[in-house]
Amino acid sequence: MASSGAGRPGRALTRSLVAAILSTAQLTCVAPVAQAAAGCPESAPLVRHGPVERVPEPESGVLLRQALIGPGASQAADATGRPADASVHLEEVRSVLERIRTAWPEMTAVTARPLWEPGTLILELAPVLGGATAEALAGPGVQAPFCTGHVEFDALNRSVGLRAVTAFPHLPDLYRVHFDPNRDISDIAAQYAALEGVVAAMPDVLLGDGPGIQALRSDNAWFLVFRDAWGDCPSGCMFSKLHFYIADERRIARIDRGDAVRMEEFSAILAARGWRPR
Repeated sequence: MASSGAGRPGRALTRSLVAAILSTAQLTCVAPVAQAAAGCPESAPLVRHGPVERVPEPESGVLLRQALIGPGASQAADATGRPADASVHLEEVRSVLERIRTAWPEMTAVTARPLWEPGTLILELAPVLGGATAEALAGPGVQAPFCTGHVEFDALNRSVGLRAVTAFPHLPDLYRVHFDPNRDISDIAAQYAALEGVVAAMPDVLLGDGPGIQALRSDNAWFLVFRDAWGDCPSGCMFSKLHFYIADERRIARIDRGDAVRMEEFSAILAARGWRPR
């Protein structure tokens, strides 16, 4: 009994100590959030300090996001940079790829390769705006209202659906920003680059090389170039071979290289990707 009675003060002291530690830890975690949120309007976006998890994108989505619109296109591109009725075209592109690979199984090994990280830009900021951005961020891994006090910069962040900001270690004023992945990269980069305090805005380009597909839509038909590539592709593929196709809702045809290079649509694809027929 004596030992049991002697233990009660010890347990009470332990509970008090644990409560104090947890209380201090809670204040430590909350403080960066409160500091980051101070002075932000209700419309300020909730922004995570650090990278966001990327949801794998279907191949048809990659190809459609990078698709070109030909001069004879019957449907103009919308504000996202994708052709109108993107959901319909996603299924259309998926079907076209499946039909090509059914008729020519060797094309199964050639897949659409993303050229850049969707919804992501690298921003180089002037020191004043870069410092304000660093101060506006909450603690690493914390999501909080984000505002820098730079009116135009904050307004653009809201309009593009800013989701996360990642600072580059040992590289002050350089940030990776993540926003709505359905937005057109070129358009958003141009809007950021036009702001005072933004030195440069660049897509987060994926390094290396490899097989790829490029598509162009014109006159209700899809023009596709499959580029098979091999030989030390991480450093730049040593060898490649191009395959040309035209597809609509009913038909699909493989086009001889000599004929393809004389067609306006295929020439536009080759110019856009810097691919040379061999």
